[in-house]
Amino acid sequence: MFKRIGLIIALQLTACLAMLLLATGVAFLVTDYSMNSQNIDVQLRLQSSMVSAQFSTVLSTEANTVREAIPPPFRPRVRMLNTSGEVVYSGELLQGLPTIDLHDGFADISIGGEGYRLITISIVSGHNERVGFLQMIGNQRMQLSEMPGRILRYLFTSSIASIFIFLIVLYFARRSLKPAQEAMERLEQFTQDASHELRTPLATISSSLELAHKNKRYDEAIDSAVGNIDRITQLITHLLTLARLDKQKLKKTSCDITALLQSTVTEQKTFAKQTGITIETHLAAEVRVMCDPIIVRQLFSNLLTNAIKFNKNGGKVYVRLDKDSCEISDTGIGMDDDVVRHIFDRFYQADPARSGVGYGLGLSLVKKIADLHRWTISVHSVKGDGTEFRVVFS
Repeated sequence: MFKRIGLIIALQLTACLAMLLLATGVAFLVTDYSMNSQNIDVQLRLQSSMVSAQFSTVLSTEANTVREAIPPPFRPRVRMLNTSGEVVYSGELLQGLPTIDLHDGFADISIGGEGYRLITISIVSGHNERVGFLQMIGNQRMQLSEMPGRILRYLFTSSIASIFIFLIVLYFARRSLKPAQEAMERLEQFTQDASHELRTPLATISSSLELAHKNKRYDEAIDSAVGNIDRITQLITHLLTLARLDKQKLKKTSCDITALLQSTVTEQKTFAKQTGITIETHLAAEVRVMCDPIIVRQLFSNLLTNAIKFNKNGGKVYVRLDKDSCEISDTGIGMDDDVVRHIFDRFYQADPARSGVGYGLGLSLVKKIADLHRWTISVHSVKGDGTEFRVVFS
């Protein structure tokens, strides 16, 4: 779905940019054609005035004399005529050009099949008497016949540019949508897992009630139903906690991690005694860290519960704290590498038979809390020898 969305975004944006390029190109070509004619006319008027200023008397009939009076850069483009229209001097470009009506102004001419702009101005003596005419051609004039070719070249260039724009936009669109796609995939997986986890206790409740209805043994069925309702309640509590953490804004304070951890260990000792587990602590004094103490207590509580739950009979749990990190390890059943890779995944249970009433959400909460604080959490485990979780406060 997100790939299709990225493709649609890329196509729409590319189409908008292509239309913008096309409109810009049309405006540019029209302006270029118009400005080309105007620029040629302005240049011709200035240049011809400069040349005609050299001739304020009757034109000489000597072509060489006239030629020498014309500035060298203009000689190939100039033709001088007397008042009778006879050519006195003609530059190379105007050789053989038929006589054009001698009226001041501009005209379009063709030389060798190419279009040029020509200006004719009167040469006036100091007594305000016309003594001849000067004709000069400007640069090659842009022809309307050239426009289709220029348009095709521009369209080709714009097409290539549009392809590159499409590929670039498609890449960045899909890259930008990737987090949303991953979040959607996680949500779908989360929904499937939650549905699966809820289905089992609900089915058990239904079976217990049906059985009670048949054999009239209500107490046993009610106890079973209540137990499964408690499991559903715990599951929903965990799911709500995870949902809140997904958009949690931390309320950080300078927290005494030593006191908080000691309090959490004290709470867990009752559970540990029931299973014959001993908890040993080695806590540095007054370790203070900026954190949200409410959810950090949840982190330590989940790690301790896990260390007790998956320990061996008569095993030990070690809790170590220094100014930079906290380590909680056990002498329990341990895990292999395949399990360690998935240990923080929601609903993941390496050994459901040993997990009791667990849902595979405890360590997901731990990882989420650590990530919110931008702490680093790592796991080291050896199958049969125990597991160590290390939280680094940085």
